[in-house]
Amino acid sequence: MFNIVTSVYLDRIRRCGWLVLSFIIRYFVKIEKGRVCCWAYSFKQYGCSPRYITEYILDECPEMFDIYWVFNKGVDIQDMDDRIHIVYNKTLRFLVKVYSSEFVITNSRNDLFGNFFIKKKRQIYIQTWHGSFPLKKIEKDAEIELGPVYVRRAKADSRICNLMLSNSDFFTNLIRKSFWYDGEILQKGIPRNDIFFNKRKAISLRREISLENGLNPNETLFVLYAPTFRNDGKSDHFKLNWSVIIDLFEKKFQKDVRLFLRLHPNSLGLIDLKSLIKDNRIINMCYYPDMQELLCVADILITDYSSSMFDIALLNKPCFLYADDVNSYDRGLYFNLKKLPFAFADNEDKLLQNIKNFSIDSYLLNLNRFKNDVMKVCEDGHASESVVNWMKAHK
Repeated sequence: MFNIVTSVYLDRIRRCGWLVLSFIIRYFVKIEKGRVCCWAYSFKQYGCSPRYITEYILDECPEMFDIYWVFNKGVDIQDMDDRIHIVYNKTLRFLVKVYSSEFVITNSRNDLFGNFFIKKKRQIYIQTWHGSFPLKKIEKDAEIELGPVYVRRAKADSRICNLMLSNSDFFTNLIRKSFWYDGEILQKGIPRNDIFFNKRKAISLRREISLENGLNPNETLFVLYAPTFRNDGKSDHFKLNWSVIIDLFEKKFQKDVRLFLRLHPNSLGLIDLKSLIKDNRIINMCYYPDMQELLCVADILITDYSSSMFDIALLNKPCFLYADDVNSYDRGLYFNLKKLPFAFADNEDKLLQNIKNFSIDSYLLNLNRFKNDVMKVCEDGHASESVVNWMKAHK
């Protein structure tokens, strides 16, 4: 017990020390024109919208910006473009680079005692968020579940933010209502969704993943199963009879089927993957770095409460919902699952029936009504370009 208490106090002392150092460096470091500092998922990954903004800059206007990415030590960065400067969190170099950056871009809330970033007056902070429009209630709409510590952090983050991004009337209204934010919103799409409009990239990814698994990309139907996490950490909700489900897909679509298993990152380490992978047609994709790439490759999605259902809707691909705990799920939802354009099942028999009875014509009709009339989506594959143009105008 003594050791635990001592460790907690030492950690607090270290954090306070870094915060004091952050203030000192912040005061003396000058902002460098065109310098951009990015991170995603609290320094854990090179991904999401900050990645796609970065890659657009490197392809279209590398001479205008000098890009730095921040990671925790141990993150795999071996395949990154060598024009990107790598910085590690909780180092002096990070503090120098973040405070000398003209633009700071991230996809998750800024935590003062997690990254020690206190925005300077002339810096521009772009909060891309880590999704487009959600299913589960977030931010102010989930204030009780998120707790007072997160809420204080979120409010402080919104106060320093210069720009947020949206891809629909629905999400713009949600930001205004629930993000404690009254600044500028660029409703031109979400950069991480630009890949959905890049057919050449999708073909390349499909070929690459197929070859890695000894498959023919033209003769294989890829079904992606991507459920969200449960707070209890149990895997019971994910244990379907996948052999029967895969057999039905093969019969329905007259192709060999492979199922991509993609659990939520918060589930990894809590769930025994071997207990879920009991058919040689199931491929473990839990550690694949980019969910958007998997959605590009997949022909069909099965999920429960994940907003990936709305992402794959942009691709006009079939999506099936399966959630056996819909009556006890502990997060509020913005939509009734049974009224979405995706066939919903709360048991395995119903899921099999929905697959058997699926009609692409009826599905697309309902899906387009939902996207155009309910959400008023504006994605066109140029979201990264729009953000970079905004950055050029504000340099």
